[in-house]
Amino acid sequence: FSSRRRHTRCLSDWSSDVCSSDLIQMIIEKQETYDVYNVGSNQVYSVNEVLGTMKQLVDNTNPIEYVSGKPSMIPVRKIDSTKIERNLGWRATTTLQEGLKKAYDWYLENKDEFQ
Repeated sequence: FSSRRRHTRCLSDWSSDVCSSDLIQMIIEKQETYDVYNVGSNQVYSVNEVLGTMKQLVDNTNPIEYVSGKPSMIPVRKIDSTKIERNLGWRATTTLQEGLKKAYDWYLENKDEFQ
């Protein structure tokens, strides 16, 4: 596992629910007019938290290698999803660990397509 040093202190919102077909279907059914929504978990995770969770899921004990670079200009990236929750009643339900596990399992089932 490797990470660019400049991102290890940055925090980003993360949710695998964003790509959910159920979410898209719900918006189509409930939304009467065109509107724009931010969709996220309203929680932030550092690169180290995401890498640590992924390493646990795949039982990887290798150290994380950091590559030096310039610092990020945006230390925290958090999506405000209150509008979609208020208007349509949606909120992310998948945890970081569950979402990474789903993504990893999907990759294992489909990895031959990427070779």
